[in-house]
Amino acid sequence: MCRTTYALIGLDVRLALKVLERHSEGTVKIWPRPYGLGYLGDLVVLLGGEFHEQECRGIVESFYMTGEVLYVHFLTAEKPMHKAMELLKERYPNLEIKYFAWDAYNHFYESNDKCMQFFAGDYVVKSYVNGEANEFFSVTELEVLLWAKRITGVECKSVDEVERIKLKPREYIRITKCQYTELF
Repeated sequence: MCRTTYALIGLDVRLALKVLERHSEGTVKIWPRPYGLGYLGDLVVLLGGEFHEQECRGIVESFYMTGEVLYVHFLTAEKPMHKAMELLKERYPNLEIKYFAWDAYNHFYESNDKCMQFFAGDYVVKSYVNGEANEFFSVTELEVLLWAKRITGVECKSVDEVERIKLKPREYIRITKCQYTELF
């Protein structure tokens, strides 16, 4: 599963919030409803877009305002589904949209927030070592190396070395470097 978090700012952020509130009320419904209330397909239709299953496989997990920033969380199948946000940006051109999306299992991590204004982290790490599960975002390679030494006792000189540490059966370390995009 891919998780995507969007940060929306700008003059039209309150209008975007009203659209998400209307969506959460379930006033627009596509038949059949494969994912229940919060289905992305319903949001795409509410925003005037056309429903296409491949662009709508997921849900709006949550949304909330913090100061003047509207955060929206999507949970989608294998990749981010940006269609709803693209339509929101078309409707409200004064919105600025920053996002990050990750699926640590499939080594997927991307963002358009290169300056780390809203989302900090060049790496996402997911692991299960010594009976301890971890998933975290790291700003630097050094943080990853220090974490690896603490959790495994092995001192490494690069992220590649961390991924090659010999572990017990069923243990794993997955590290993914962020790919920055110019989307939105």
